[in-house]
Amino acid sequence: MSLDGVLRNIYTYIHLLDTSGLADVSKWNKEALDNAFTWAYYCEEVNHQSKGKPYKADLEEYIKELVTKAKLKNINGCLDLDSLGKASSWLRQVQASMKVLVTKQTPHPSSV
Repeated sequence: MSLDGVLRNIYTYIHLLDTSGLADVSKWNKEALDNAFTWAYYCEEVNHQSKGKPYKADLEEYIKELVTKAKLKNINGCLDLDSLGKASSWLRQVQASMKVLVTKQTPHPSSV
């Protein structure tokens, strides 16, 4: 996948997380929640795959630029590649803060 594709996918997750603070997440259905976790796991995988790679610093800069240009309402500008490595944990925090009750959470792909 191209760098543009990776950044678009990361933006999708960042935007989802940012707007989840505004939306009534408690009304998300299982499909919407599964989709959100899929994006979160994707971001975690990008973080994992970039560790120790020569392109990590460049990717980090692109993500900082993406966050700055996105004009996020609920996420401050401290979002970086390392924090994306905890994307599913953030999503669980959003769930908890919005008191979302989920009967079956999407398992991490590595645990399937």
